[in-house]
Amino acid sequence: MIEILTLAASVTKVAGAISSGIKAGKDLHSLMPMVGKLGQLDAEIQIAETGQHKGIIGKLTSTEQDAYAISQAKIAHKRAMNELRSYMQLFGEYGSWEAFQRELGIQRRRRADLLKLQAKKKRQQEMVIAIIISVIIFSVGFYFLIHWIIYLRAL
Repeated sequence: MIEILTLAASVTKVAGAISSGIKAGKDLHSLMPMVGKLGQLDAEIQIAETGQHKGIIGKLTSTEQDAYAISQAKIAHKRAMNELRSYMQLFGEYGSWEAFQRELGIQRRRRADLLKLQAKKKRQQEMVIAIIISVIIFSVGFYFLIHWIIYLRAL
């Protein structure tokens, strides 16, 4: 489940940790867990932007607050990426930005695929539940209709 309201803060926090590591002279490989987290957050932003994170009922309750949170997360991500690019170009080794972008793309694709799969499973569960409830309501209604017809004929 994607927490839309905390995406911007999470992006800022992770980007700050990566920036601090780069300023301290850490190698990009030692920062890979944070890079993976940034990729996950980017994938969550993209999924939230398309609205695939919500179920059938959730789509009916879309609010301006969600739209504002998504736009803030996108702005924070763009700002973080610009800052990281400048830090990597200043403090990093040659080609570290390109390596970072490649790893970030891999993590983003993995996370997006996972989130899409989870959303698909959630929609399927909601559909199964809706079908079961519909069948139960139809059966109960049909049962009472039959008994009502029998009752009217008995009069």
